[in-house]
Amino acid sequence: MVWHRLALATLALAVLVAACSDGDSESSTTTTTTTVAAAPSTTTSPTTEPESDEPIGGFVPTLSPWSGNMSMLTVPLDHDDPTGPTVEVPVARAEATDPDKRIGVLLVNPGGPGYPASPLAIFADQVFTAELRERFDIVALDPRGTFPDTAVNCFVDLAAQWASVDYSPDAPGELQALDESVQAWVDRCEAQYGDLLPHVSTMDTVHDMAMLVSALGEEQVSYFGFSYGTALGSAFATTYPELVRAAILDSAYLATADLLDSMLDSFSAMDDLLVRVFAECDADPECPITGGAQQAFTELAARADADPITGNRLLPTINEQSFAAAIRFSEVAYGGSADPLLLAVADANDGQYFRLQSLIADAAALLEAGGSALAISCMDSPYRDQVPLPDDAIERLTAVATTYASVFPIPEGFDPFAVLDECARWPAGPDLLPDPLSAAGAGPILVVAATEDPVTPLASAERLAAELVNGALLVVDSPVHGLYQIDIPIRTEARRCATEYMDRFLIDLVAPEDGTFCAEG
Repeated sequence: MVWHRLALATLALAVLVAACSDGDSESSTTTTTTTVAAAPSTTTSPTTEPESDEPIGGFVPTLSPWSGNMSMLTVPLDHDDPTGPTVEVPVARAEATDPDKRIGVLLVNPGGPGYPASPLAIFADQVFTAELRERFDIVALDPRGTFPDTAVNCFVDLAAQWASVDYSPDAPGELQALDESVQAWVDRCEAQYGDLLPHVSTMDTVHDMAMLVSALGEEQVSYFGFSYGTALGSAFATTYPELVRAAILDSAYLATADLLDSMLDSFSAMDDLLVRVFAECDADPECPITGGAQQAFTELAARADADPITGNRLLPTINEQSFAAAIRFSEVAYGGSADPLLLAVADANDGQYFRLQSLIADAAALLEAGGSALAISCMDSPYRDQVPLPDDAIERLTAVATTYASVFPIPEGFDPFAVLDECARWPAGPDLLPDPLSAAGAGPILVVAATEDPVTPLASAERLAAELVNGALLVVDSPVHGLYQIDIPIRTEARRCATEYMDRFLIDLVAPEDGTFCAEG
């Protein structure tokens, strides 16, 4: 079955981890705006990296020049033990291009979890508009677990792992093999990273961010986070509201939602994606799949489950699990073209497997590049001690995802907690995010969400916006994950609209009216 309990590489990944933003751009037309009251902005422009002499939690954070525009922030390994061992986390900064117009620091994160943030500052001219770069120092702190000194990579050769056991066990021996595989995975990670595993949670990075603000000599910062960066940002604004002038949460989701709500949101969004892809293929005479796209996907999934297509040293095995991963992490899931996936399925049904094996390898490589995602997610996981889901949970999941369930049927007796089995066995944590994520006392927060984003569904963004005391929701007519972009030409009116709103919000503290919709054309 599709339910991969170990590598977080199926649709269930969305329950735990919001995949990183792919950075695309567009804009649009919109409606009324509202000026939002907020704390005053920082206006000084330091010429050197100031160091705080004020302890944060009993520790004085320091920034030390490292290389080019990179510095190292020294923080406690354990924030509950400020006199104990320390670690260094990288910080990159692109200074405001017009010091006379400088507002302050814009702290940024690209998503993940498991990916560094520093490229957003290093390549700020390729990510943020010229107007935003005039006004802000773009500052990026690499989260715990994403840099060699604090690296935790629990994802190793995922394609081989997907093929090593049966993820839809229907016999006691198969179930035992799967359980042993999960335990071995956790044991390997603990053996390699035992000292670090308790200290790579989102909340560890939240505390690092507060220390960075102090080390920079700033009273407040603005924040801009994408995807997982919205979980990080909402937790930061809730834990340290006095430090937040304003925040944008692009492609947002509610990281503290209960398990069933999260699964319903994710299943529904993935179902919407497949319905659209299948309908567009069936209506397009040039589509490589003939005779019905949904049937082609369903038949391939069933065949791969019953008789996996064995790969070799370079080409991964195709089974139901790896096929689901290829869909979940394909270009189309992030707002791109469906053509590579459709071509791969068409070829596979004709006995040619290279394209699909390549997509599986790409999915594994994407997850392996963010190898600390499992450790961060299991440290954050609010689901370990949840009571069992309602008896009608499977029926409700199937009802919101009829098309998806036709491709990857939910088995009778499916236990949703099996998805989280590795986290239930995790040797450290949990280190939970504050709940609710209200950000009471912080400056205004703009939550931005796409109508058809299967990675961070609109319904989850709506839940987050409702929890924020001073939040507004901007909805964008788009299937793209990561709505802010400056590429020329910007491809849609909806994303042009969203980008303009986000710039104006950060610079002038002018937010769109809650619920504003950026439409196409």
